[in-house]
Amino acid sequence: PVEVPPVEPMTVSSLIRKPSGQVPQARAGANVVTRGIAVHRMLQRLPDVEDKLRLPQARAIATAAGFDEALADEVLDLLAHDAFSTIFMAGGLSEIPLMVDLPNLGGRIVGRIDRLVVEPDRIAAIDYKTSRHVPTDAADADPAHVQQMAAYREALHRIHPGARIEVALLYTEGPKLIWLP
Repeated sequence: PVEVPPVEPMTVSSLIRKPSGQVPQARAGANVVTRGIAVHRMLQRLPDVEDKLRLPQARAIATAAGFDEALADEVLDLLAHDAFSTIFMAGGLSEIPLMVDLPNLGGRIVGRIDRLVVEPDRIAAIDYKTSRHVPTDAADADPAHVQQMAAYREALHRIHPGARIEVALLYTEGPKLIWLP
């Protein structure tokens, strides 16, 4: 079976740098994997939280992970970005488990879709990437990430035959959204 972890492996170089020069500060014991998990957790929980409660909840998640409030501010900026409004709109689904037999891809895919948006005319699956490297376009994206999303697309076609399925990678650094062909 193809096992897709919910958080990609990261290296020390994946600590992000904000355009303002602010870098989220990690406390003792926090690392880049912890950072990625915290970002995913905020992107999972905060879209459904009313605006006035987002900041304290984001800061609580960042603090629990060992980071200062700059990480919370960074994620809140991402959620407020106009370009991502349809991804983080009310009714979107987070951390959706997926297990589908795909014989044409060599077996069963087991994974977790970071964000699933179901609209009358399409279904969109988005995977968050928190690494520092942000590709310029789909052709420059990590082939493993492209294959992961191709498998998700195939699985969603199997679950929802006839639906228009779109898949994308959302790089939190930048931020940048890349829709995959």
